[in-house]
Amino acid sequence: MAAEGEQPTSKRRMRTDTGSHNPRTSYSNTRSNSRVDMSPITGGYNFDEGMINPSRSTSVRYNTQSQRYTGSQPVRSPVPARQGVTRDIPLQMRPTGHTGRQPHIPLPPPASYSPNNTTRPVQNITRSTPTTNRPVRNPNPNTRSKEVTPKAARRVHWLLPAGVGMVAMLVLWMLGSSALVWGTDQYNNYKYGYPRTSHTDALVGHGDSAAHPSSFTAINYNHQAVVIEFKGGDASKSVSYVFNLVNSDNVDRAPITLSFKDLNGDNSPDMIIHVHTTNQDEVSVFINDVKHQSFRPYNSNTDKLTAPIN
Repeated sequence: MAAEGEQPTSKRRMRTDTGSHNPRTSYSNTRSNSRVDMSPITGGYNFDEGMINPSRSTSVRYNTQSQRYTGSQPVRSPVPARQGVTRDIPLQMRPTGHTGRQPHIPLPPPASYSPNNTTRPVQNITRSTPTTNRPVRNPNPNTRSKEVTPKAARRVHWLLPAGVGMVAMLVLWMLGSSALVWGTDQYNNYKYGYPRTSHTDALVGHGDSAAHPSSFTAINYNHQAVVIEFKGGDASKSVSYVFNLVNSDNVDRAPITLSFKDLNGDNSPDMIIHVHTTNQDEVSVFINDVKHQSFRPYNSNTDKLTAPIN
């Protein structure tokens, strides 16, 4: 039984506790008591409701201040601050071991990182496009184009090979002609020399005999055919005959030969001079004059040939 003027023990205990209020101790006691008895009334006294459930602000803050944005900056709508997070609770009310923010653990840089290299490495990526043998279709169905086939590409007009063959034959003919002229000239150099000279012996009835025939020498000298006769082989009895050559290319390199044949039927051999030019042979006839023991040029008015020249 309590004396007069004294308060009950339970009341005094509660006042003592409320007088020396320790937030951390009261919070832990309140949580432990709340587990047992959810009623806020203990010993006839009501707990301060603010100690169990602290007042929280229900107002929402809006950012009413307008901001100016340029075209390059993205426009973001203001978002109100979240409420009721752990960092808004006073330090005394936070659970043990919670500091609000998680510590930031730095990660090691990648192996390819270099502090001096500010550009990203560029990788050369080659993409291979698959090739197919399918023909390309015309996107416009109204216009139709013929597909080029290998046979059509190799088809040529018949005039092309004919023209190429004609040109080749012309070139070969020119080369062959040049080669023939060159070869003939080399042969004449070997056989007739230069100037071209030939020798012939014959019985013409000018004081000669079978033992001593007359000797004839034909020379292509200064565009003239010069024939020298040694009667009976005697150089002291020499006679010369001159015949002018037709002007033509390389006529001075044409060899001159002699032949003897009875052309007028008097049983005396006549002299035939052959000039072997490149294009064709040139022939000149000298009639044998037995009375004068010499030769004279052929006269078509007085002389009649009874035998062919060749």
